[in-house]
Amino acid sequence: MKPFLYVALAAVSTVALAAPKWIVNKQAKLPLTAISFTFRVGSADDPAGSEGLAGLTASLLQDGGVKAWKGMPALKRAEIQDQLQLAGANVGFSVGKQQTALRVMAPAAEIDKVTRLAVQMLVAPAFDETQVERLRNEAEEALTKQWPREDQEELGKAFLDVATFGPAHPYSHVEEGKRAGLKKIDSAAIQNFYKQNFTADRLTIGMAGVVDAKLRSFVQGALASLPKSKKAAVVIPAAPPAAGLEMWIVKGDFEGTGVHFGTAVPVTRSHADFPALYLAATAFGKHRSFVGRLMRVVREERGLNYGAYSYAEDFPEGGRSLIPHPQASRSVQSFTVWGRPTPHENGCFLTRQLWYEATSLASKGLTETEFSLAQSHLVGSIPELALSLDRQLGYATDSLFYGVKGDFLKNLVKQTAKLDRKNVNAVIEKYVHPENFRIVVTTADPEKFKRSILGEKCAVTYGEGMTKPEGVLALDRVISETKLPLKAEQIHVVEAGAIF
Repeated sequence: MKPFLYVALAAVSTVALAAPKWIVNKQAKLPLTAISFTFRVGSADDPAGSEGLAGLTASLLQDGGVKAWKGMPALKRAEIQDQLQLAGANVGFSVGKQQTALRVMAPAAEIDKVTRLAVQMLVAPAFDETQVERLRNEAEEALTKQWPREDQEELGKAFLDVATFGPAHPYSHVEEGKRAGLKKIDSAAIQNFYKQNFTADRLTIGMAGVVDAKLRSFVQGALASLPKSKKAAVVIPAAPPAAGLEMWIVKGDFEGTGVHFGTAVPVTRSHADFPALYLAATAFGKHRSFVGRLMRVVREERGLNYGAYSYAEDFPEGGRSLIPHPQASRSVQSFTVWGRPTPHENGCFLTRQLWYEATSLASKGLTETEFSLAQSHLVGSIPELALSLDRQLGYATDSLFYGVKGDFLKNLVKQTAKLDRKNVNAVIEKYVHPENFRIVVTTADPEKFKRSILGEKCAVTYGEGMTKPEGVLALDRVISETKLPLKAEQIHVVEAGAIF
């Protein structure tokens, strides 16, 4: 555990302003300043029929250029990038289901100049018709090619939201939207959405590192021109009740078969059961870590794929990230399992193995060894989630979203250290019900997979020359004959492109 992190985070305070909300974390150890502007708006706020409006609006703020503002000239995207590069600054946007964030990191000597430019991006976007068309085309390209053809793993996770929450739920489309929705969006719709949603009362401003009164005063004054929202943020409904197992097979030109399981849970970071469920997900399948049972039994013992993981909350871009991104909060979360693609001949076995392990988790819980390992690991590693200034701001911003009081990560360490295996297993029994899971399989031949998963046996195929201990082979035989409680009518086939 790194005590200096707690000293830094203890300096975080929420300034009592009506709107926007403020987080200030002064540190002078390094000559750096981090600033974040996080709006409580995301793809969940997209109007029906205009899916993609939030994402396209944010893209225009980031890459659409700016109008002249308070003595600063109008600039095109390339000119903005040149100025940021010369200042040694890192500026990036992220769009989630319910949060859109602009993050700025720059040397303290350059932060005044960089902040003025970042604020100009927020309050004086150009909304140029040419850029609207360009960015809409890029979003359509992502929905046409990237999602259904190039990113099988994220595709499976995206469709798991549809399977879990239903096609009409605010979480049921990706941040880029839908092709039909994008076609209806014009510059007027974007500007109206911007005025209604990128507002002072939906904004949280965070500052960390070298921060002075002059910088804070400038930001406060500059953003005073933002309007107040005339409508409330979208209310996220719970997932529809799940009665029985259901599977969707997504057909695409995939080289392997991937698997996602999930079930909605009413547990977010503000819930009393979150520490226990978080530990359970860590012990069962920590992201890219052999601390998790799934990595050991799927990858280490059998070499079926690159990894298998489980989560107590959404983990955006898990295929590219080692640690979760802050400022991707959700009002409703899911307990999920992810099996990365395996060769098609082992797709059925992988699905049954993940099901076998999930049902074992639900019925037997964690072993004492699994519990102790995960608990020790989390107590030492949780503080590392916020070692950088921008991540500290991100977690503090998310705490405001969830209504969490105090230092979330510091308190999570304390709560985790106090857990016992009996309590954690009781939480698993309470929320993890594999018999009601939504299952998404991404593969090239849905009918072949469907016949296999409904069949009596799913044998595993190991590469030539690979040998396994008899204990592994004996369990393989059990897993191969462990059928999921599925009937043919509970299995649905969908084309990858049709999702978007």
